[in-house]
Amino acid sequence: MPTPLPWERTHRLLASLLPRGDRPEAVHALFREWVGAAPDPAAARRRARRAVLDCARTVVRTRTVALARTLRRPPIATGTAAAALRHTARSLRTRPLQAAVVVGTLALAIGANAVLFSATESLLLRPLPYAEAEQVVRVRGASVVSFRGDGRFAVDEVFADAPGVVATAFYTPEGSATLTGTRNRRVRLAHVSPDFFEVLGVAPSLGGGMRGLPVDTRGAVLGHDLWRTDFAADPGVLGRDVILNGIAYPIVGVAPPEVRFPGDVDLWLSYPAEFEFLGGAFGAEAIGRLQPGVDPAPVLEALERDRAEQMGEAPVGVEGRRPPPPIELQSLPELLTGGVRRPILLLFGAAVVVLLLGALNLASVWVGAMVERAAEFRTRRALGASRGRLAAQVVAETTALSALGGLAALGVAALGTRVLAARLSADLVGATGLGVTPGTVVFALALALGLGVGVGLVAALRGGTSGAAGSRGGLVRGRARLDSALVVGQGALALVLLVGSLVTARSLHRLVEVPLGFDTEATVSLTVRVPAAEASDGAAVLAYADALLARLSEVPGVATVGFTSRLPLSTGTAAGATFRRAGTPDSTAVGSLMATASPDYFVAAGIPVIAGRGLEEEPAEGGVVVNEALARALFDTPGEAVGATIEEARYSGGSVEWAPVRIRGVVGAVRAAGPRNPAGPSHYLAPDRWPVREIGFAAEVRGDPAALVPDVLAAALEVNPRIVPFDVRTLGEAAARYVRTDRTLSRVIAGFSTAGLLLAALGLYGAVARSVASRRRELGVRLAMGADPSRLVRQVVHRGLRLGGLAVLCGIPVALVTSSALESRLFETSAHDPALIALAAVVVALVAAVAAWLPARRITRIDPRESLRAD
Repeated sequence: MPTPLPWERTHRLLASLLPRGDRPEAVHALFREWVGAAPDPAAARRRARRAVLDCARTVVRTRTVALARTLRRPPIATGTAAAALRHTARSLRTRPLQAAVVVGTLALAIGANAVLFSATESLLLRPLPYAEAEQVVRVRGASVVSFRGDGRFAVDEVFADAPGVVATAFYTPEGSATLTGTRNRRVRLAHVSPDFFEVLGVAPSLGGGMRGLPVDTRGAVLGHDLWRTDFAADPGVLGRDVILNGIAYPIVGVAPPEVRFPGDVDLWLSYPAEFEFLGGAFGAEAIGRLQPGVDPAPVLEALERDRAEQMGEAPVGVEGRRPPPPIELQSLPELLTGGVRRPILLLFGAAVVVLLLGALNLASVWVGAMVERAAEFRTRRALGASRGRLAAQVVAETTALSALGGLAALGVAALGTRVLAARLSADLVGATGLGVTPGTVVFALALALGLGVGVGLVAALRGGTSGAAGSRGGLVRGRARLDSALVVGQGALALVLLVGSLVTARSLHRLVEVPLGFDTEATVSLTVRVPAAEASDGAAVLAYADALLARLSEVPGVATVGFTSRLPLSTGTAAGATFRRAGTPDSTAVGSLMATASPDYFVAAGIPVIAGRGLEEEPAEGGVVVNEALARALFDTPGEAVGATIEEARYSGGSVEWAPVRIRGVVGAVRAAGPRNPAGPSHYLAPDRWPVREIGFAAEVRGDPAALVPDVLAAALEVNPRIVPFDVRTLGEAAARYVRTDRTLSRVIAGFSTAGLLLAALGLYGAVARSVASRRRELGVRLAMGADPSRLVRQVVHRGLRLGGLAVLCGIPVALVTSSALESRLFETSAHDPALIALAAVVVALVAAVAAWLPARRITRIDPRESLRAD
C-alpha cells in the first residue's frame, strides 16, 4: 500500500472536479510523482501545498469557462423552452408507471402534511380574535369570584389587586335558554360583567356593548352568527329585545366574528344572573389582563396564600382530606386550543415521517431510473450534450412530476381537511374555517417542488448522467448500496409509525371497552330547562316533568322512561354532600355528588340496582340510594350498606352537625365524566326532595335508538312548545364525544402507518426488481449451469429479509424515543409495550419478505438463452 502524501486527499478531490478532457487521473499521478520526489518532509509539504493551490485555480478557471459556454449555447436537441417541455413530456410518457408512482407518492406524503399544516395554521398559528390574547389569563385551581346574592358576583380583591393585574372580569359557565322568534330554539349564553369584552380585548362590531349600562340593567350582546341567522344581519338591531324564556333583554351590541368565549356561546347577557338559564351552576370564573412582560409568580403566591387561609377556616369535610390542586394562570390561547394542540402536533410529526418516507422512496426510484438510462446518457454525451445539460433535463422531469404531485396533494388536502374539521369540536377557534387556504396551497406546492428538485439533483449526480463509458458496473454497485440504505431508512420509519399506530389503537380499544355503568346501546336522552315563566315553583316543575314523562312513555318503541337532575356525560345541576359512617370520626367523611331520580330512571338508563331497592314507593322517612363507590367507601361490601344509617354533614355558622340518613339501596357507579375519569361517590334522592329546573330524561327503547330521536323530540315539544329540549341524542353518541379526539388520533396515525408500510414495501420491491434486472445475465449464466431457480429466489428473499431486519434494528431505538410523545394521550397502555414493538417488528419483517418475494419470482421466468443473447 503506497505511503500517503501530504494533502493527497485534498488534491484527489480537487482533481476529480476537473473536466474529463483534462485527465484528472494523470494530474493526480503527476502530483504523487512530484511530491514523492521531494528531498525531505518539509519540502514535500511545500510542494503539496503549491500543487493543491494550482489545482484549485485550474478547477475554478475550467468550470467557469464551461459554465459560460453552457449559458451561451442553446440546449442540444431542444433549442427552445417548448422543445424542452416536449422532450420532458415524451420522456415521462415512455415511463408511465414510474410517473404514476412518483405522483402518487407525492400526493400521499405532501397531502398528509398539507392537511396538518392547514390544521396547525387554523387552530394554533392564526391570530386569535382577541387583542394581545397571551396577556389574558384565567385562574385555575382556585375560586376568586364571590357570590354576593341576588345573582351578583364580584372578583375577589386578592386577584383584582394583585401586582401586574391590569383589569379583571368574570363570567358564568355556559348556560342556555329558549329564544322566542320566528321559531323557538335553544341558544347558548353566558352572563358576563360589564368590562368582560374590554378585558378580552374585543370591541363590539356594532353598538357599545355593556360598558355603559346602568347597574342592574338588562342588556344582551349578540354573537355574530346569531345576528346573521335570527336578525338578518340588521344594522338597526340595537335597542330591540331578544326574548329568552319569556324575559326581554335589550340588544346593546353585536360581537365580531369568531368571538364565542366562553365555550361556544351565541350571546352574552348582563348581570344580575338569571339562574334558570344556568341549570343550577351558580358559580362564576374570573379572567384578568396582565401587564406586558409581568412575572405571574407574585400573583400565584398571593392566590396560594389566600386559599391556605380559607382552607384553614373551612369546616371539616372532604376538602380537608384531599390536597388541593395547584393554582395556575391559564392563558387564553392555551384555554382555547390546549385540548387540541398536542394531538395536532403529534399528527403533524407523524405526517413529517410519512414525508421522509416519500422522499426516500422517490430518491430510490429516480436513482434506479438514472442507472437504467445510463446507455441513453452515454449516447447523448457522445452527441455533444454536457453533463450539466443532462442533469438539467433530469431536474426538469422531476420538477414536472413534482408539480403534478403537488396539485394532486391539494386534492388530498381538501378531502382530508373536510374530514378533520368534521371530527373537531365546533367551539375551537378556527375549526369551522378549516380548509385549503392560500397558505396551504403555497406550502404544498413549495414542498412538492423543493422535494422534486432536490431528488432530481441527487438522482442526476449519483445516477449516471456523466455518461462515462464503462461506468455502468460501478454505477450499479453504487446504486445497490444506495438502494440498501434507502430501503433500511424507509423500513425504520415505517416501524416508527407502526409502533405509534399499535399503541394508540390499543389505548383506544381499552378506552371504549371501559364499562361506563349505564346502557349506551338502547337509551335515548334529552334535557330540558323549565323557565320560571312556565313553572313558578318546584311543584309546577315536577308537574311538567310528570306530563313529559307520560308523553314520552306513549312514543312507539319506548319501553321505560325516567328522569334525573344529572344525566351521565352531561353537566346537569351539580350539588354535593358529605357523609360518614355513624359513630366514626370526622376524618373518615366522604364527599358525594347529589342527584335526584324518578322511580324508573335506573331501569331506563340501564344502571343496575346492586342491593336493596331503588327510589320506588318513597317512604315517609325518606332515605337515599347510594352508588357502589360511596357504599364501598363507607362499608366493606355494598350489601352491608343496605338499611344502614349514615350521617350527613350540615354546615351552619362555621360549625358542622351530623344528621342521620338511611340507605335504601345501592346502584352501580356511573362514570359521569367520561371513561378516563373513575366513578366517584354519589347518591340519589326522590325528585320532590330537591326540585330543579334542569331535568334530564332517559328512555329505554326497542330497536334502533337513533331512529327514535326525532319522535322523542317531537313528543317533548307537544307537551310545551315553549320549552325546547336540547342534547337530544343517544347515550352512545354522548359517550362517543369523550373518545372523539382519541379515535381521530388513532385512525389518522393508523392511516399514516399503512401509507408508511406501503411506501416501504414499494421501496424494497423496486430495489429488488432493479437488482434482479441488473443481474439478469449473471442469473441466466447460473441457470444455464444448472442452478436451482428456487434457491436463487430464496437468496433474493433472504437479502430482503436482511434489509428488513436491519430496518427493525435501526427503527426500534427511534420508536422508543418518539412513542414517548404519545404517553400523555394513552389510556392504560404503555408507549414502550414490548409485545406491541415485537408485533410491529414482525409485521415489518413480513412486509419485507413479501416485497422481496414478488419481484424475485421473475428469476424463475428467465430464459438463459435470451439473457445471454441480450448482451
